[in-house]
Amino acid sequence: MSRPIDTENIITNRHRIRFTAAMNLFLALTYLAIKPLFTRPNISWLHYLHFIFQPLILFASITEITYIVVIASYISIVLFCSDAAVVVISGISVSRCYLEPTAWCLGRLYENGVWALLGVFFCLFNLIAFLQSQNLSKQLEEKDVKEAEINELLKIRKIAPKFNKLKINAHKIHSLHLFLIVQDIIYVAITLAKTFTNPIYWLSVGHIVLDPYIVYLGKSENKSFYDMTRIVYILFLLGDVALFVLNLELNTRDVAEWLAFLFILVYISLDIILIALSSEIITDHLNLRKMKSSI
Repeated sequence: MSRPIDTENIITNRHRIRFTAAMNLFLALTYLAIKPLFTRPNISWLHYLHFIFQPLILFASITEITYIVVIASYISIVLFCSDAAVVVISGISVSRCYLEPTAWCLGRLYENGVWALLGVFFCLFNLIAFLQSQNLSKQLEEKDVKEAEINELLKIRKIAPKFNKLKINAHKIHSLHLFLIVQDIIYVAITLAKTFTNPIYWLSVGHIVLDPYIVYLGKSENKSFYDMTRIVYILFLLGDVALFVLNLELNTRDVAEWLAFLFILVYISLDIILIALSSEIITDHLNLRKMKSSI
């Protein structure tokens, strides 16, 4: 489809959404790192939701599909409410300590104060993500209207439309694979170092083969190519998710294991994005074929 290109405002909104998603993931990793230091019961486990939903919000920052951005804005509100619940519950626990200046209460004051502060930062970035997603969805709706007008004009003139989204998404996929190559090398080095003590990291070494291969092939726009790679991305995602869950069970981590854990999170996020971009390309091919047959 002859879709209008992003304006400066749209690009800015996309960057802001990516920034909030990155900050929320950083806060979630911070939560994961400090959680073993606290022993009292709390509902801070709700922060784990960010590991599930932030990759989807990251994808919303690059997609051209309006309803996905709308869904991302709703997800941001849900996350805001869950994080706000942590803040409120922690605040209630803190307020009760004003009348009980005991050692146990001071410990609870410290722990719940940390959870409340962390929750406030989560809420802040969730709110920004919601507002920016709302703005982006309205801007994409305007692009949808303009695109429909252009396609209608092309249909009247019996001119085959050009799907510039194919080139855009192919370029995005190529760039993501190029970005991952350095990470792949470091991850494989960590995997080799941890082979005897923690061999689970082998579940994600397939990226070291796939990423250079995709970069070598270049920016393909062939539908069958993305039919194949989408299956590969799904398999990689399943392996990365399994590895992520296994890593959550580790009680202690050294620097290399923390770095590997961060890389696994990046792999999961980008696997989801790659699956979605591949699906968009496949859908665009089908739509292009349908539109050409109707001319």
